[in-house]
Amino acid sequence: MVAFGTGFSYDLNFKGRDYDWKFVITAFPHKGLFRLREGDSIKVFFKVRNKVFRFYATEEFDSPRRDGFIDVYDDQNNKRAGFHLISNNLDSCFQQSIDLERDIDEDVFWYSILSGGSGGSAKLGLWINQSDYSYPTGLCTFITTNPEYYFTPSFKERNIEVKVNGETSRVAYTGAAGYPYLYTDIVSNYTSELSLKTFNKYVSWRWREREANGNPRNDDNDPFHINWDGFNFDSFDERFSFFKKLGIQPILNLEWSNDCFLSKHPSMWNEDDIQEYAEFCLATVIHCVAPDLEEPPINRSPYSIIGIQILGEPNILLEEKLDIDSALEKYIDILRVVSERIKSYPDERVRSVKIVVPGIGSDELGEYGKVYWISNILRELGDYIDIVSWDEYYKWMLEELDNYGSDVREIVDLMARYRYDKEVAMSEFNLRGGIPTSQYFFGSRYSELYLFGAIANSVNNGMKYAIYYSLVDSWYEPRFKGLISSQPMPPYSTIPFLTRKPQFYSMKILGEICKGFLLDLSYDVSQFDCIASYDNGVYRMGLSNRYESTSIVKIDLDEDFKIKVYSVNEDSVDFLYETRSSSPIVIPPWSMYYIEGNLGEVKSDLNCNGELIWRNVKPNSVLDGYFYIENIGDPFSMLNWSIIDYPSWGNWSFNPSNGRNLTPIGSPIRVNVTVVIPDERNKVFNGYITISNLDDRNDICKIPVVASTSKLFNRISFINKWFILFGIEFEYNRNLWTYKKI
Repeated sequence: MVAFGTGFSYDLNFKGRDYDWKFVITAFPHKGLFRLREGDSIKVFFKVRNKVFRFYATEEFDSPRRDGFIDVYDDQNNKRAGFHLISNNLDSCFQQSIDLERDIDEDVFWYSILSGGSGGSAKLGLWINQSDYSYPTGLCTFITTNPEYYFTPSFKERNIEVKVNGETSRVAYTGAAGYPYLYTDIVSNYTSELSLKTFNKYVSWRWREREANGNPRNDDNDPFHINWDGFNFDSFDERFSFFKKLGIQPILNLEWSNDCFLSKHPSMWNEDDIQEYAEFCLATVIHCVAPDLEEPPINRSPYSIIGIQILGEPNILLEEKLDIDSALEKYIDILRVVSERIKSYPDERVRSVKIVVPGIGSDELGEYGKVYWISNILRELGDYIDIVSWDEYYKWMLEELDNYGSDVREIVDLMARYRYDKEVAMSEFNLRGGIPTSQYFFGSRYSELYLFGAIANSVNNGMKYAIYYSLVDSWYEPRFKGLISSQPMPPYSTIPFLTRKPQFYSMKILGEICKGFLLDLSYDVSQFDCIASYDNGVYRMGLSNRYESTSIVKIDLDEDFKIKVYSVNEDSVDFLYETRSSSPIVIPPWSMYYIEGNLGEVKSDLNCNGELIWRNVKPNSVLDGYFYIENIGDPFSMLNWSIIDYPSWGNWSFNPSNGRNLTPIGSPIRVNVTVVIPDERNKVFNGYITISNLDDRNDICKIPVVASTSKLFNRISFINKWFILFGIEFEYNRNLWTYKKI
């Protein structure tokens, strides 16, 4: 028997002879296992195998302060360590550790006593850096209340049949949230690789014009008239250049914050305040889809958006001031006014923008609160709503992912009871947990399996827009849930800057699958996820075995054809082998596979990205750079490529210099370049690196190369710094001196 879940308690009673029953509890990094009030304590045992090991103690970060204590004893009852954990202090609650040493090198049981201190229930956890068991967090420790109960569980191999019941007309959009304020070029390339179609884009009133003293000023005093001089859309337009470049249609989350023009909390808005907010929503929509209606008209193509969400997380915005029924009444008033302004506007482009309603109402009421919230909104204003955005914050166990599907079915059935057929979105879903986050969850296969299963179950049950919490990790707090890492912040994350994290590759294959029409699938097994599509002769399918043992998967298709099987790893998507669609696929524990099959002819297509530019370098120096190669051809194609030409100057090396069987899903790959520049001063070297598709000699691409040396390299630097003091900056370009005021 395996018990699992989030936020449940347990009371175990054993019957029969002593030690007929055995049980272990799985201890994860960063997550609390025991909730202990002041005076409560528990004694747990864990197995030690190595002479030296590291013991970790943790308490979940929370406020107000809650104290907890964890003491460590060896097999001779000697106290070896003690921890005092304070919940509202990150430095004293997150992953405290100590290295412990013993003399003998044999398996023994040590134990810990965990107890609650003052301040309420402390959520305490522990683990060690060795394991008898493989788990996708990378670390997993079994603990038990008696050494006699201890065992290492084993799980039997299983057979799974996936039935493909037919094609549907449904499509799905994958997306993320969070704009990359820095390094947009790199992040743009990563985002393109993910094939994202949508984004959750927060928009607040902070970009309204302000007075010189910093106080906000209204565009005018009439909430029914838009004074366009009162708005500044510069930063907003900058964001949309990112979306437009990547072909992304965002959902605009028109949120409130206390530095907006209306600093009053939305729960306190009067009728004029609500009309001001409605004016802001209407102005935003016009600026996006009908810029020629502004005063003066703007001559640019419209921005492509899916819709606007009216406020974000209204439980946070309203319920901190009101009870749930009063919050509902206030939100419905706001929604009615905004929707009427949009849906009654004379221009069809404005009227066609979809109204998105967040389907989350009360954290205090839990899952029931979401149903209560959206039920009342549908009953009152169902005709105004186009999309229900169904947030998910209540799950973090891999075994719970099937509930994502049941949640979506619940909201779809609820809308059907009101005779509505609305689209469903999931904005900012993620593995549950606030600050701080641990890279053992959010930088491991655990998060990779979690993301895939959450989206697969949601989309298979009727969700159209699946938007992940964050594209890039936070820059300012230890909340590292993104698809791409930000700057490391030990001890919470040591992942190198701008690294594709394991969950990135889940989103990558989901983006590929969502290029086609979804297939209707059925499989009667838990801890397994599958999603598939078909489009123009191409089958795409993702399989996730979030299970403790091997799963042998048989896909029931009417046709038998060649397929390619890929392993979705923590840092890549790698081609494994080619087989027939009728052949069983063996998936190891805690693993994910991607499958492609093409019933027609396929052709590879070489594409390159990058440039190599080195300026004012020392002669005879070693220069490093890189560029990317990808196959943008048919999904089933394989690219064989080679570097066939490069500049004659310098001593060049490439790693790799050629490759075989590069697939679109396995793209792009990075080519590292090293060159020793000639020992010549005051010289500009240029040229191209030429790459060829070996199966199509007409398919080539070129990477531009420029390198320049300077005869006065060090002297120029000194002179420039000197003249900057006088407000002049000199620039040296070959034989020409120039200057400019600074």
